Amino acid sequence: MRALRLVSVVLAAGVLVAGCGRSAEPAPERHLAVCVAPSATLKAGHQVKIEFRQGGSTVASASIPVGGVFDAPVPAGADIEVYADGSLVGSSAEGTAYLHGEGCPRTPTG
Repeated sequence: MRALRLVSVVLAAGVLVAGCGRSAEPAPERHLAVCVAPSATLKAGHQVKIEFRQGGSTVASASIPVGGVFDAPVPAGADIEVYADGSLVGSSAEGTAYLHGEGCPRTPTG
């Protein structure tokens, strides 16, 4: 009898914990792509760390070659700042999908 009560308590606790782990609807996202154009200081193929930041917090990051494209989901409805090797290189208002310069692909998919 005692073992049956213990099993019942463990099962009930498991059900409560499973219900607590659920979150609300996922936050809306959009995709943002960036290509850091080659320059006098950044030669094509050189690795560069890209960060997408919202309000000072990094929401996506990657290391890509200069002239390559980084594409990631970011929160919708927010301005996103784009940093390359720690320096601000641009920002994206809602609706902007691809930031790039001369020497980058015309579209994020090439």
